[in-house]
Amino acid sequence: MAKLEHPIVLGERSAMSSETETLETTEVSTVSVDADVPVVEVKMESGPLATASGVPQSTSEWQEMLAQVKDYLSLDVINELFNEYRQPIIVTGLVVGGLVTVKVALAILGAINEIPLLAPTFEMVGIGYSAWFLYRYVLKASTREELGESLKEVKRDVLGKLEE
Repeated sequence: MAKLEHPIVLGERSAMSSETETLETTEVSTVSVDADVPVVEVKMESGPLATASGVPQSTSEWQEMLAQVKDYLSLDVINELFNEYRQPIIVTGLVVGGLVTVKVALAILGAINEIPLLAPTFEMVGIGYSAWFLYRYVLKASTREELGESLKEVKRDVLGKLEE
């Protein structure tokens, strides 16, 4: 395989002023590559580099931008926006509030569960209540009917009166 030699060109930056920089090119060394491998040549020319022109430079430009933000966030604009999107804002607030409430409740339960002897005590209370509920409402047919009636009453209270 034939080898070709290509020069590597590196650039050095030198500052001309605070706003522009130039790039001076210098030839550094050569590299040997195989003839079958494609070679990409990159030519760099010296000249000024781009500067950020979208950034405000003076304090008056900052004051103008601040005035625009104040105008946009005025109380009238916020009231108009809330009145226009009242329902979605309320629903979003309720969902976020519900999620925060659930997260806090789970954190409190997790902290309580870590207290020694408190978690087993709660388990015993739960087992005792379940045993009482089974004895009181499930064992006899008459108490099962009573339970069914009380569930129908709760259903009527929650869903409203249903026509039968």
